[in-house]
Amino acid sequence: MHAIYGLIIAILASFAIRYQTQLSALTAIENEATALVRSGYSTSAEAQGFILASLSFLEKHKNELPDTYGRAVQLAESCGATVSAREYQARMDLWDAADAMRSLLRGIASSKK
Repeated sequence: MHAIYGLIIAILASFAIRYQTQLSALTAIENEATALVRSGYSTSAEAQGFILASLSFLEKHKNELPDTYGRAVQLAESCGATVSAREYQARMDLWDAADAMRSLLRGIASSKK
């Protein structure tokens, strides 16, 4: 009987530890997204840098956020942020793309203010 109680407690403890680990990982992702959202851009080069930094962040966490990463890649490609200046043929304004990327990150950082 004591063995059964011990087994139940061990199972509950393992679930609690797993939950805490997942919660800590999500909190870390939210904090990183919040830091990116708070960064600014005032030139087109900074806007492109913001898009690339956001894309890098999302690539780092693409296992946790696969759909968001896919959308960010499409957004970065649609504005030409991932190509060199010589190849740049904007189909979407770089500023609009940076604002869209900021909004995407705000969704991830939604629990932070």
